[in-house]
Amino acid sequence: VTPTVSYIETKSYDGTTFCIGFLTLTAAEGSAIRPEDRNELQVSGDIRWTSKEAGTKTVNVTNIYMTAGWEERYELTVGELRDVSWEDACITPANLSVSVKQDGSLYYSGKPQRAGIVKNVRTADNCEVAFTFGTRQGEETLTAVPEFTDTGTYTVYYKATAPNHIEK
Repeated sequence: VTPTVSYIETKSYDGTTFCIGFLTLTAAEGSAIRPEDRNELQVSGDIRWTSKEAGTKTVNVTNIYMTAGWEERYELTVGELRDVSWEDACITPANLSVSVKQDGSLYYSGKPQRAGIVKNVRTADNCEVAFTFGTRQGEETLTAVPEFTDTGTYTVYYKATAPNHIEK
């Protein structure tokens, strides 16, 4: 009998290769699985994504084995499967939880001033988050909060990025 991957579940990036999936058995060429055996003859194995990175679409299956007691009647054709792709299953980018707010107040001095900020971030794997800033949404190209000299209320936009996460 030949093990095949019958299902792989898409997951959100979590920094691991853990995978939820199922295997089934098919009869090898020139043989058959008896109808009365189909419900009890099962196959298992360790299914892992080939990489922990978002965008990964393939899995490896190792340590494949049948339920005990069937070795006299059936023989596995392989003990592992490599680089198996299952339809649209993949590791998707994780959500990036970000909040940014001004820390303290600024008072007119006639000189350029930069507001202090407090950033709160949460990632799936505690990785570093990069921030860029700008005075127009979609044009966040500065590595620091911009300075302002004139009195007024200013809006500063930010972009937060982290590997394997959805940009915010």
